[in-house]
Amino acid sequence: MLSIGARTWDTSYYKENFEKKVTQILAKTSTKYKGLLYARNPRLERLVVLSDLKEYELLEYFNFSLLNNIKNKQQAITQAQTLYNKNITCYVNTLKTPIYSTDNTLEFDSNQNFIEQVDWGHSLSSSFQVVIESYPDTTAFITEKSMKPFTMLQPFVVFGSAFTVQNLRDKNFKMFDNVIDHSYDTLTDNAERYHAFSIEMKRLANLSKKQWSELLYDNLDSLLH
Repeated sequence: MLSIGARTWDTSYYKENFEKKVTQILAKTSTKYKGLLYARNPRLERLVVLSDLKEYELLEYFNFSLLNNIKNKQQAITQAQTLYNKNITCYVNTLKTPIYSTDNTLEFDSNQNFIEQVDWGHSLSSSFQVVIESYPDTTAFITEKSMKPFTMLQPFVVFGSAFTVQNLRDKNFKMFDNVIDHSYDTLTDNAERYHAFSIEMKRLANLSKKQWSELLYDNLDSLLH
């Protein structure tokens, strides 16, 4: 049994899988995917992120979910261009099936709220998370989306409102600044912040699986913080 410090879990499921993740990191085992992205409901920013990953030819390295129930595709296309200077036409128009999920396990039921659920299978199959917060155009608004990566022992890059990352630092969360360039967080213009975020997301996704296994190993203390 591994020593996992002061961490305790209400159920054996969490403790068992927490230890599996720590063991995986200590063994420097490469994960099946590089990144994890929960994008079940097709909000605008999620479509923009997925479109960028598709354009960068990096989407295949992600375990991701998306429900293709966009109410107004043309409106989404127009807003992406207006708000973020991004053309998502090609990506949106390729969405033909109602459900997209890389491994057929990610957040399928549109009527179910997954706010309190943590799937350790997703953590064990990926190295880092891309988080899109609920309201990136408001004052700092932090939800469970930014909390789950800490629980799942994964560094993450987050597109939220300006100073989202700094708010988490102020609450004594480790933001893996030696791994991730969070300088985008201080940009108050939404389009500029997204552009800088997207560049960093691309850099992280381009790291090899071996590099990620080394980074997780080197930062285990921070992951356990």
